[in-house]
Amino acid sequence: MKKPIFILLLISSLLVPALASAQLLVFKGSSSDAYVGEGRTWRVAWKMILVVDYATGNFGRIDYTTFHDVKHYNTATYTNAHLVQVTGLNGKSYTAVTRIPTDCDRAEYPNREGLYFQGQNATLTIIPGEGGITVSFPKTISAGGRGFFYSSVTGQPVISQGALLGIFSLSDSQTRNQAGDTLDSAMENYIAYVESQGYSR
Repeated sequence: MKKPIFILLLISSLLVPALASAQLLVFKGSSSDAYVGEGRTWRVAWKMILVVDYATGNFGRIDYTTFHDVKHYNTATYTNAHLVQVTGLNGKSYTAVTRIPTDCDRAEYPNREGLYFQGQNATLTIIPGEGGITVSFPKTISAGGRGFFYSSVTGQPVISQGALLGIFSLSDSQTRNQAGDTLDSAMENYIAYVESQGYSR
C-alpha cells in the first residue's frame, strides 16, 4: 500500500513545476501622456510592451520613447492586480484587469476597484500544438485616465491625461511560454532588448 502512495507523491512532485509555470500573454502597442501646466502644454508618445501573467493577474509594462533626442524607458511590475470577468450585451465576455483594493480603499470606496486596462475576450493560443494551452482574454487592450500632480521641479500644478492601446503578440507570447519564462524573466528579456536599442532609464 505504501508503494503506490510513494509513486503518486513522486509523480505529483514532478508535475508541480509544469503546472506552476506562468501563462504569459504579451502585448505590443503604444501609450501617450499629455500634460497641461507650468504655462505650457506638451505630449509624450511611447512604444509599449506589456506582459500579463494569466495565472496570477500580475503584469509588467515597459514604455520607451525618444524625447528631445534622448532615448528613455520606464518599467514597472504590478503585483496588486487581478482579472475580473465581465458579461456585456448579448453575452459578450470582457476581462478587466483591476487594482486589488487595500482595506483603507474598501472602507472609503466600497465595491470599487481601479481599472488598469480592459478589452473584449477572444480565444488566444499561448502554447500551440497537441496539449497546448488556450485562454480567454482580450486580443486588444485599452485604457485611459486623467490625473493631477505638482511638478517636482517647479512645484506648479499639472493636469495629465494618459492612454494606452496594446495588441496581442502571438509570436512573442508563444516564444516566452515555450521558453518557460516567468513574468520576471520575460521582463528581463524585454528590458535587455530595449536597452540594446540604445534606450536607458
